[in-house]
Order: sequence, then C-alpha cells, then structure tokens
Amino acid sequence: MGGSKPGTPRYALEDETGEIRYYVTPAPGVNLRDYVGHQIGVSGNLGFLPDQQRQHVTARHIVPLDASSGGTVLR
Repeated sequence: MGGSKPGTPRYALEDETGEIRYYVTPAPGVNLRDYVGHQIGVSGNLGFLPDQQRQHVTARHIVPLDASSGGTVLR
C-alpha cells in the first residue's frame, strides 16, 4: 500500500522496479482494495502532492491489465 506518513494516500502505483510513480485516491464509489497487487490502468484526475513530491491520481475508473502488458502495480 501507499505511504504510512500522515497525509500520504493509502494507495500507490509502482513501476516494475518497485518505485512509486503515482499516489492514488479512489473517487467516491470506487473500490481499490480488490486491485492491490495487480497490474491496472487508471483513469481519473491528475494532480501533484508537493509534500511527497509525487503525482497523484483520483481514480474514477480501473481497468485490470494482463501481466505481460508491463503496467503499474497497485500497492
């Protein structure tokens, strides 16, 4: 899962090396728990979290990806 520091979103998208690329917050009605550990595509609003120096996505739509697609993994 994402960061443990106060104010850090609970979820993060990591690349194949395990580096966090985006923090993710679900939009109302979006459940991310079922996707933790899976490669996914995310549609939503993009922003930036200055305290974490990372991009942030408010996830509105999730698409599971095939493991061979090389997508990011939700943690």
